[in-house]
Amino acid sequence: MLLSTEKQIFIDLIHQSEFDHALMYANELNNKYPDNETIYNMLGDAFLMKEDKESSIKCFQYSLSLNPDQVNVYLTLGKLYDILGRTNDSFEVYSQSLELEPENTNVLSRVGEFLSSLGYFDDALALIKSHSIRRKKSKPLFIKLV
Repeated sequence: MLLSTEKQIFIDLIHQSEFDHALMYANELNNKYPDNETIYNMLGDAFLMKEDKESSIKCFQYSLSLNPDQVNVYLTLGKLYDILGRTNDSFEVYSQSLELEPENTNVLSRVGEFLSSLGYFDDALALIKSHSIRRKKSKPLFIKLV
């Protein structure tokens, strides 16, 4: 199992903008702990920091194949796909994040922003309204999209 100190070393390397070293370190960890979704997320983050979006996507996709219940990875993939103009892929992973955690305000916010960016303002508003009916604490999220 990946140790918290090992993960912290990686985080420190990223914060120091040592992206190549972070990638090498994550690869070493991957040899030590094969098929660990956390390590693939770390690799995806490092590739993202190096602006290698396609490699980042591959790492995040593999991480999801190991553990499909990672809502934050779906959100990251959705954003990456959106940046790359892969709207259908973005829509698919945002939908999956919404299925996993339909009450998560971060998910609702990201999906709402995505829908708004495509010009689907009514759909974004309906998503937020349906959530705010079920949960009164969503007002700030509602205001953000309006």
